[in-house]
Amino acid sequence: MGEATLSGKAYAYDGDSIFFGRKVEVRLTGIDAPELAQTCHDGVGALWPCGKAAREALRRMIQGRTLHCTIEGKDKYRRLLGVC
Repeated sequence: MGEATLSGKAYAYDGDSIFFGRKVEVRLTGIDAPELAQTCHDGVGALWPCGKAAREALRRMIQGRTLHCTIEGKDKYRRLLGVC
């Protein structure tokens, strides 16, 4: 049996998760990003929306592209884990 794969247009849900359509979530294997609502401190102690910045960075990377993801399993929340 071959590896499970997904291909198509996707959108960034947060900095380390994407959705194909509205229902198929893939958590990207090998990276971890701040939670969407998370804030971080910059070098001088000011807060900034690092979670939203992480999502925006991923959005820019995948926007307008067809993604090809190899599914490697599921996490403890039953989300698909994949390398795209």
